Amino acid sequence: MSAWRVGLSLSVALLTGVSVISAQNVDAKANVRSTELAVSREGKAGFRAVKDSGIAFTNTLSDEAAATNRTLYNGSGVAAGDIDGDGRADLVFAGVENRLEVYRNLGNWRFTNVTAGSGIRTTNATLRGVVLADITGDGALDLLATANGRGVICWKNDGKGHFTEATREAGTASSFGSMTLALTKRVVLPLIAGGAVLYLAALLGLGHSPH
Repeated sequence: MSAWRVGLSLSVALLTGVSVISAQNVDAKANVRSTELAVSREGKAGFRAVKDSGIAFTNTLSDEAAATNRTLYNGSGVAAGDIDGDGRADLVFAGVENRLEVYRNLGNWRFTNVTAGSGIRTTNATLRGVVLADITGDGALDLLATANGRGVICWKNDGKGHFTEATREAGTASSFGSMTLALTKRVVLPLIAGGAVLYLAALLGLGHSPH
């Protein structure tokens, strides 16, 4: 059996051009958190590969799975955000063959896989979109992932990078599936008591996908 590498072929250099969510600056009026991206005055604009980053994630897809659903070739997403309050952007990778991995940022472009101790568990999930967002209003970035035939799976963050599944509480389980998950300033209803500024594009009937 051969396997395809799909979706994410990540070089950590991707992050050198992205301003990510951090716990450093809080703008209560705008209801967002952000951190300024330091841009060097030297060198050239663009990206460079970072070697020995500690990230060893590959989104694989078997020929058998691909034959049942061709949209799986589109791959899955990655989310960046400070999950443990240390001011550095951590990474969460989704995979189409039941993979969801969390990497803690150690600084200086070095990461370590902390999935085993994160509390995140997935079973028979075809994971697509992934987002880090504070859905409970407690200041910690929670985790949401779209899964084919399962809607959106939610995990609440305790603020230290440990997650507890809250899909039933959030009411986001569904027989639908989507490849996208989006944020918006418009709030229709809070996901979980406490308030949220999250808009789930995956729940708007973007194609039934039981597989």
